[in-house]
Amino acid sequence: MASTEAIGLFSAQLVVMTVLGGSRHFRGPVAGAFAFLVLEDFSLRLTEHRDLVLGLLLVAVVVACPGGLAGTASRLASRWSRPARMIASSVLIGLVGALATWGATRSLGARESSQRPHLHWSLGLAALGPAWLIAFVGLLGGSPTGRPEASLSAFLHLSPSAALLGIIISDAAVRRLRESGRAYRSVTYWLLGGAALVPAWGIAVLGLIWTRP
Repeated sequence: MASTEAIGLFSAQLVVMTVLGGSRHFRGPVAGAFAFLVLEDFSLRLTEHRDLVLGLLLVAVVVACPGGLAGTASRLASRWSRPARMIASSVLIGLVGALATWGATRSLGARESSQRPHLHWSLGLAALGPAWLIAFVGLLGGSPTGRPEASLSAFLHLSPSAALLGIIISDAAVRRLRESGRAYRSVTYWLLGGAALVPAWGIAVLGLIWTRP
């Protein structure tokens, strides 16, 4: 009986994920599955009444995005220029990466922070790394507005330079904290990793804003 109930619950979750993401788009179920897991984890951490909060969140998303998340994203993307799409994608991936790696850091627990600080530092880098790469790749597409190439080239050189410098400085900070002998929370190392790429990401986003028509 328990097995039958588990199968029924899983089937219902699959339907919810498909509706949430959008059944008319190939990437809809994938987006819906990810959104469902994020909302489920958020509701579980927020309150004990997980099912009620999760249900309300799902209803709100479905009402706001009748065509599913993938359908809404496609409609918005068709109205935006390429730099605007790259900026939106970069910001979205940055938020998702921050939430995912922050959750992973919390799951590992504080007991790991003194033994493996670079693990949490690496998670911080992973939080913003994909977002920075998306923005930087967007810069490589050139300027559709006829902006001076020298200006675009400055962003292309400054962004990776800032990334390299940020990683070197934050790595040195992690080593200094570890050698101090004091116990620091794992989130501290995660923040150092994320902060390493903030300047580089900001420069890349500013470059995309510069190239907007």
